[in-house]
Amino acid sequence: MTEASEEFTLYCLGCGQPVAQSHPGQTLAIACQCGANAPIMHSKDGSWATPFSLIRATGVKPPPHLEYYLGFSEHQSTLKTEAIRMLRALGSISFTECSDESCLQAFERSKEHWQRLKERRGSQE
Repeated sequence: MTEASEEFTLYCLGCGQPVAQSHPGQTLAIACQCGANAPIMHSKDGSWATPFSLIRATGVKPPPHLEYYLGFSEHQSTLKTEAIRMLRALGSISFTECSDESCLQAFERSKEHWQRLKERRGSQE
């Protein structure tokens, strides 16, 4: 991504918003306000980081649903499209494509939760 000694800002690939500033030696464990539990982050130079949970799961079981990494934002970008292609190639699907009823229920709860947060943020501006 960048030199190890540099400070840089990371952006959520799901919604495009800044989620963290990284400093040398710092470890990040974050979730994004768009609903991504393990957001795929990218820097302004266009490079992006694959979450460790995805690397660890590859070959063992299908990765979590797309929304786990990309949240519920309607933000579109070339990088996000590339990430979706990569996740799908590894077996990830959207909550909305899953036949497991518990996944569909979890999707609805999560989407409602993030919608309420979005509305709350909008009323505070």
